[in-house]
Amino acid sequence: MPKVTVKVIFVAVLFVILCSVEARHAFADSSVNPPYAAVTAPPKYNGITTLFADAGARTCLGRMNQITNYLSQGAQAGAYAFIPPNETNLRLLSTSVEARTANDVFYASATAAPTPNGACGALYETVDYWPAACQEVATKAYPQLRPERFIQQVIQVLDGGDTLKIFLMPAGQNGCVAIKKEVLY
Repeated sequence: MPKVTVKVIFVAVLFVILCSVEARHAFADSSVNPPYAAVTAPPKYNGITTLFADAGARTCLGRMNQITNYLSQGAQAGAYAFIPPNETNLRLLSTSVEARTANDVFYASATAAPTPNGACGALYETVDYWPAACQEVATKAYPQLRPERFIQQVIQVLDGGDTLKIFLMPAGQNGCVAIKKEVLY
């Protein structure tokens, strides 16, 4: 009786091992990554996030990498990093970005800071000039957002929900500066 139990256990263990090898092989051959890949693989940071990592930041690297990848997507970008002089992982991280596409150039900033509970709060802003009146920019560039109000008299706020706003500011005779601000909790 003990020999049968040992054989059954051996066969069961062998089956589990073969299945796991086969599963890993299937993932290696497919374009789909296993769900644990992001956890076990070392993170790939862009240039600006690498600067913060090299300076000792840890808590907000993922969020900063996410935001700066989004801001530079489809654009040639350069950045200026504001690196804290000490205790980098406990302080605010900030960067200013110049991004150029085939038809546009815009300014963006990203800021992230660790929260007391170990998470990371962040925000980003983009600043873009449009050669059109702000009303036209509101209806053509941001049709999904509703006009909310003016900050005071001139700068109009478009509502994208609790964490996203577009601020439209007249510029020159017939131009508009659009400032997009999104807060990420």
